[in-house]
Amino acid sequence: MIKSLPIALSLSLLPAALLAAPTLPITLNPAQETALHCSAVFAVVADEQVRSVAESLAFSPLAKRGREYFVITSARLMEATGMTRQDLTARVRAHAGLVRAALVADSDRAAARRKQLTPCLPLLDAEVPERAKR
Repeated sequence: MIKSLPIALSLSLLPAALLAAPTLPITLNPAQETALHCSAVFAVVADEQVRSVAESLAFSPLAKRGREYFVITSARLMEATGMTRQDLTARVRAHAGLVRAALVADSDRAAARRKQLTPCLPLLDAEVPERAKR
């Protein structure tokens, strides 16, 4: 005879089972994918600027504006998709790894950065306009 768990105990295990259940991957639309990609590009280039990588220093500083872009677009992505902060951060990190690999693999380091940044800079300007210098 199979012994069954008391109903209260089996119900108490249900939330843990649901939390442990794998979530389905969230598919992003092209605009959301672009926002994620650009967040990763800004992070990679900003990191290179901090490390004084010459090819990245040709662009305006991206640390502050890039971070603000990430915060704005992340909030929008989480709201629109239901993605958690952890899921989003993991996606951006993975994407940043791909961006970094593409930049390293390209023999023309300056062109590689221009190729990655050019489609993203108008989005940055739209979300986080540069402040006028005083």
